[in-house]
Amino acid sequence: MPNLAAFGLDKPGAALYHAHMTSNMPPHLLFQKLSDILDSLRRESFSNLSGSGQADSVQLTHRQRAVMAELKFMQEEGDAGVSLKALAGNMQMTIAACSLLVEALVSKQLVCRVPNPADRRSVCISLTETGLHLFNSMHARFYDEIDRRAASLTQAELNTLARLLKKMQAPPIKRKKVRNLACNSEISAV
Repeated sequence: MPNLAAFGLDKPGAALYHAHMTSNMPPHLLFQKLSDILDSLRRESFSNLSGSGQADSVQLTHRQRAVMAELKFMQEEGDAGVSLKALAGNMQMTIAACSLLVEALVSKQLVCRVPNPADRRSVCISLTETGLHLFNSMHARFYDEIDRRAASLTQAELNTLARLLKKMQAPPIKRKKVRNLACNSEISAV
């Protein structure tokens, strides 16, 4: 176990706010710092949506943004709509908890629910045009901020970062596809 006191990290939570980096810092702390930077950028980019021309009333929780991201990902895989069970399975949460998040997004007109054409006992969920626009806007702000901060790096530093990330990249994880109960048929957003 490395001597954390040598890095000023011997107190709970100190690793999250430690600004002084050394070449002797353990790799897990370097990656924690990178994760903290990205989380901070994401929070800044997603927290004040009014600055991007969005309505002041649009306030999303972290979990609501996660639901929107998962819906976007699942819809990009070819599903026009997603069953609540499939969404909850991919989010690793209960159907009841997922339903509450979806209902909050429906009330903000970011997500729509339509009857499942293959099983009338269930519904298909998809992003509305407004939800898709908001999602794309949030991520554009996030990527713009990363580019702005990366502008302080030299081309050699960016090349080193790219080489290190490629070296560290794990093979893609096969996602378990939860049966979507035929929601992938044509669905029109409301």
